[in-house]
Amino acid sequence: MIFSKSYSQVFEATYRNNKDLKSYTLYFDTKTSIYVLNNTKADKSSAKYDEDSNVIRVKKNVKVGKNSETIYRPKTNSNLVYECVDLKEHCYLFKDEGINLKWKITEITEKFGRFTAKKATAKFRGRNYTAWFTEEIPTMNGPWKFINLPGLILRISDDAFFIDLELQTIKKSSSQKMETLIGEINSIKEIKLVDEHVKIREEIVNEAINKILSSFPRNVKVSNVSLKKDGLEKCFKCEKE
Repeated sequence: MIFSKSYSQVFEATYRNNKDLKSYTLYFDTKTSIYVLNNTKADKSSAKYDEDSNVIRVKKNVKVGKNSETIYRPKTNSNLVYECVDLKEHCYLFKDEGINLKWKITEITEKFGRFTAKKATAKFRGRNYTAWFTEEIPTMNGPWKFINLPGLILRISDDAFFIDLELQTIKKSSSQKMETLIGEINSIKEIKLVDEHVKIREEIVNEAINKILSSFPRNVKVSNVSLKKDGLEKCFKCEKE
């Protein structure tokens, strides 16, 4: 086992989201972790004109910025993470101290390749999650904000299938890549609270919608212009975890 004697080394775990096929990498050691989106997949926006009703229907999934994301956990024994998101060519850094995942670990096991995984469940910010983790890889870090299980998560999904992250590969890595990413995060001086993320994103989406609408003829009516609030975090302070 590569984890038995050299656990102070940096490891690199690659995940795929089976929902949209995006790829992510989690870099971690005994002290810290950083989770990054490997490739972007821009949302499509469009406006369709209905000649019969003289109405233009605007699709809700308006493109927002670069749609990239980084999650940085500076201390493995802390519930604090920093979330860096690119919105409209600007990188916002959000401080999130409320990662209070109360995992319910069961004795149900399943094989994932050569690893034996245990099943755990948790409710977090409006979604219900099922995770499969292995104690054979002893880390309390995990993909995205899924932390504090006594082993690496091999697969995690919510009951609405909004996300379905599955481990693809894990290997030793040099510390240089992780140090570079952490350096980029630390270079951002302006830090906002995590619940400001939703407000900023909605402002940018509204701006994009208004820009689309301004290009339409004045005599054209517009319908179905609204924001979908179906992000991974459906709420921040609306429930007790």
